[in-house]
Amino acid sequence: MKWLLFIVFSATALAGDLALTNGSRVVIFGDSITDAHFYSDYLATWWLTQNPDKLLHIYVEGRGGDSWYVTATTGSIYDTTHTNNARYERRAYALLGVSPAQSNFCTVMFGHNGDQTSANFVSNAWIFSTNYVIGSNSATPVLLGTNPKDLATGGTATFQSTSTNMAYVGTVSNWPASDTIATCIPVFTNNAGNGLLGFSGDTTHPGAAGHLRLAFAIIKNLGGSSNISSVTINAANLTCTASNGASISNITGTSRSFSFVRRVSKIPMAWDLSASNCFVALPDSSWVPNETLTISNLTSGTYSITEDGTNFGTYSSATLAAGINLATNTATPDFAYRLELLGKFRDLHGIDRTNFDRLIPHVGVSDYDSNADGEYQTSNLRGSALISALSDEVAALLPYDTNIFNAAQPLPRTFTVTRVEQGTLAIGRKVAIGGGVNLR
Repeated sequence: MKWLLFIVFSATALAGDLALTNGSRVVIFGDSITDAHFYSDYLATWWLTQNPDKLLHIYVEGRGGDSWYVTATTGSIYDTTHTNNARYERRAYALLGVSPAQSNFCTVMFGHNGDQTSANFVSNAWIFSTNYVIGSNSATPVLLGTNPKDLATGGTATFQSTSTNMAYVGTVSNWPASDTIATCIPVFTNNAGNGLLGFSGDTTHPGAAGHLRLAFAIIKNLGGSSNISSVTINAANLTCTASNGASISNITGTSRSFSFVRRVSKIPMAWDLSASNCFVALPDSSWVPNETLTISNLTSGTYSITEDGTNFGTYSSATLAAGINLATNTATPDFAYRLELLGKFRDLHGIDRTNFDRLIPHVGVSDYDSNADGEYQTSNLRGSALISALSDEVAALLPYDTNIFNAAQPLPRTFTVTRVEQGTLAIGRKVAIGGGVNLR
């Protein structure tokens, strides 16, 4: 497989993650890795859940096949019959549009193809960003280095060099940039060949766990905060003593058995249950979303906790005093709720692909689902003419965006904390990372 990965989005600023505005458009653009709908969908749910007050329009445009690079034959990357430059112009350009009232961003990350050196790749990234991202969409490029792979096959130094050099180019060009491979090399190296990250036989396509680690690295290096919310409850007097990004109300009961209502301002991002190996692959990720629940001054013992009537774990008083991370617990109703968001987002792409399949034919194939030939298109539309031709299809996606917006809204959750008396059977079980419902 030949790699190419672009993530295109609209925003007003980049100051500790993407400061999206109401109505911003996001197009996650790339090849078969993007088309797998793992990392790309996880990133989408991050932006959706962290901006619950904004109606966002996020679309994934991924197709497998050749990526762009300088060849001896053409001598340039402007080979519109054989590169993803044509793909960018045909669909990503139209979905993103050009809005003079907003600042647009295009995140660029790709892998090595052919016999290019690190310098070739970095040069091509700059040329593409300047002529297409800036020239076509008036967007600001965001350079994220190169896409990691199963590094048991070698190439670590080349990947690191490319990623570091791209970050440097971003810095000197005054573009946001991140050395993503530096974040991923430890885990991709230390878990090479053990199957936890799900690399297939070609050592290039990671599984869901590898995609989730990639998404975490991107979010971390864009400045996204892992601290979604935190609350601390004092069991001795049933009061909330600290909170951030959440509020606690209706605390009732006794120190041995009490309930409360928690309302957060944002829910965590979503991921598939099949990505859970992400959390056991070593070394541990340095960026994981956190929803911390801390309960202090409990009588020593074991406690069962429920959320909206569903038991999701039993914990010692010492563990609860240290704090537990609800975001990674897959047995909670809130995790199932986030899976529903992920499912609704994926539903959108079936409609997206169907609409555009019908409108734009291409050479040799009749179905745009073809990974191999998805970039070969016969339409000569460009610029405003293309945006006009696709306006009805883009408009047809908007009701789905509203449904997705509604699915990203946080809900109040009722918790109960009950001491499991000695000699009785614990009702629940501790689920650190596992259980839950899998949409895949």
